[in-house]
Amino acid sequence: MDFLHDTNVWVLMSFTIFVILAYVKGKDVILSLLDQKISTIKKEIEAAENMRVEAQELLAQYQRRNREAEKQAKEIISSAEKRVEELKKEAQKNISDDMKRREDQLQQRLELMEERALNGIKEHASRLTLAATRQIIANAITQKDNDRLNAEIISELSSKTVH
Repeated sequence: MDFLHDTNVWVLMSFTIFVILAYVKGKDVILSLLDQKISTIKKEIEAAENMRVEAQELLAQYQRRNREAEKQAKEIISSAEKRVEELKKEAQKNISDDMKRREDQLQQRLELMEERALNGIKEHASRLTLAATRQIIANAITQKDNDRLNAEIISELSSKTVH
């Protein structure tokens, strides 16, 4: 029993007893700590999974909204293009109508100016004719004939005014 006097044996036995006692007494504490840590990790994993699902739902929701917004934008652009075409056609029609009206006004002005010019020419021609006729009559009629014509005109005018 020589081995009982060896310090290494006692150290080994002490250590073994310590490990056995620590295992028996600390096993429950260590296992409960590990169970708590496992439970905490599981909760964190579940929370992360829930957040991932929510994030996917939000992403899908935003993608739907984005598609709807793009669709609405395309509809607005299409509507605006149609309205631009309508306004363009209306403007062209208005311009065409305005041009037609102005052409008609110009045509009327030209006709009026032509009529005035013709009347002016006729009036000038009448004045020239009258002046020439006076000149011719004045050169051709003597004073005696002139007095006789004046007397006839006066008597004729007085007889017409009396009736």
